[in-house]
Amino acid sequence: MSASERFQLELEFVQALANVDYLAHLAHSGSLDDQDLIHFLTYLQYWQRPEYAKYIVYPQCLRMLELLQDSGFRTALKNPIFVDYARRQTSLHWLFRGTAFLSTPGAPAAAPVADGPAVEDAPEYVGGKRPRRDAIAAPPSVKGDDEQ
Repeated sequence: MSASERFQLELEFVQALANVDYLAHLAHSGSLDDQDLIHFLTYLQYWQRPEYAKYIVYPQCLRMLELLQDSGFRTALKNPIFVDYARRQTSLHWLFRGTAFLSTPGAPAAAPVADGPAVEDAPEYVGGKRPRRDAIAAPPSVKGDDEQ
């Protein structure tokens, strides 16, 4: 895998963390209990640095990445009431932040991924190996509690 492909895959995964339903899927599947994934989430903290964060389109993913460092938050994602609360809070964030952002003249556009920094500049992955591929794959579909 080239450095550019790795950069894009890690960027896509980090941004997927903005989706509360995806986080709930990871929690219910047991992936958030996997030490390899926890180490991988720790490794991904480098996205908090400005030279990487500027490529993030969904900034709340950085907050989720930070929260995922806490075992209590990972456990809470198994609770449907907490997931509903987190989903509502995320929606409110986008409702009010998005309105102000879109109404700001000359708001900056997202930077193209192709111009991203070399992934070799990222800190070393602490866990020594990547998490299982199925641990980070997106769920086939997200169903409501009444549909399961």
